[in-house]
Amino acid sequence: AYISINQQILLDVGIPASLTRRIHDLLLPFDPTVIYYHQDQWFCDHKDYYTDYEQRITHIPVTIEPFEKTISSWEKQGTGPNKLLVVTGEDRMADLRAHLSTHLGEELTLANSKTIYLEVMARAASKLQAIRWMIDRFGIAQSEVIAIGDNYNDREMIEFAGCGIAMGNAPEAIRAVADYVTTSNNEDGVARALIKILNW
Repeated sequence: AYISINQQILLDVGIPASLTRRIHDLLLPFDPTVIYYHQDQWFCDHKDYYTDYEQRITHIPVTIEPFEKTISSWEKQGTGPNKLLVVTGEDRMADLRAHLSTHLGEELTLANSKTIYLEVMARAASKLQAIRWMIDRFGIAQSEVIAIGDNYNDREMIEFAGCGIAMGNAPEAIRAVADYVTTSNNEDGVARALIKILNW
């Protein structure tokens, strides 16, 4: 949904503010943690374990403010988030995803990146769509693409790539479709895979 190189924005696919409001209203009965990503910023209406966890891995300060303030700003700018990360318990995820899919499935891309994480993006946005865009933009052959992933939202790109690699900590269903399985993310899996595939 968002690609930049050296602070130059190459691709910016957002969810319109009006659609974001509809998503927000549909999610209210489930009371999840919802994190909104817009370019290199991210927002949430409260701070909790999940925002703290994301903060540790993104190294970009989260903006904690009421949803109404965030969405009003986007409405004035004519923009919206590139992605929503919806966090809820495993026991509620299936119902939450089905609820969103029933009402907005034709307008959104929904992908579980963990059993408690649902990533919500515009229909035109997915990791596979980003790869297709990149190979068209830079004239890269599909056979030259290496895709490395560790969860369900990576499946399409792993299957599409000339070399699809699953991390050792990926679910079995993802490891099963990969051309190669590397070690886990705690064992330098990406580095080990690149060394092996590129013969470094």
